[in-house]
Amino acid sequence: MGQHLVNFLDGYNMNIMAYGQTGSGKTYTMIGPKGGFDYPASEDSIPSVWGMFPRFLHALYLQIKDDKMKALSISVKQDSMFFPEDLITRKQIRFVPDMNEYIGHKEVILESFEDIVRICKIIEKVRASRSTKMNTESSRIHCFMNLKLYQCNANKMVQCSQCRFVDLCGSERNEVMSEKDEGARMESVLNNFNLLLLLQ
Repeated sequence: MGQHLVNFLDGYNMNIMAYGQTGSGKTYTMIGPKGGFDYPASEDSIPSVWGMFPRFLHALYLQIKDDKMKALSISVKQDSMFFPEDLITRKQIRFVPDMNEYIGHKEVILESFEDIVRICKIIEKVRASRSTKMNTESSRIHCFMNLKLYQCNANKMVQCSQCRFVDLCGSERNEVMSEKDEGARMESVLNNFNLLLLLQ
């Protein structure tokens, strides 16, 4: 992740996405195992079980924490085809196609290492998941973790770069899942259709 961190600090926008079948390890790779944020952690030492997103966030924080000309914020959303939600406030938000942006979500300034751990615990706790035939803890909805880095350039203009980590819900084969619950089967169909739309 070293070059990604350098690029983000240089003002480039980035999108890091995990896509694949249910149970392939997308959330584990992005976030880490369940309970991973209960391990002892500090600015100087983070648990080896943390995933890509908290590791990137920690490394970024160390780079900018003493720089008064930089500020880092985060917003976290989970979204299906119909019900986007702010994971921090637990309120429903809205996507505006003309703006290509969500409105109504909360943007939180990260000012300390404790802020990072707190936000990561919220993501782990609130993220929609349930057991399926293919996975005991399956993410049932897309999760978007959006970082914004504000920095003042040499011309005293504020520049904003964005880095979005996306943990997509898993693609599924209904004949393999053989869900008896009609609601679960329909959820699977909608998830697959939503993933198909994202690839268009």
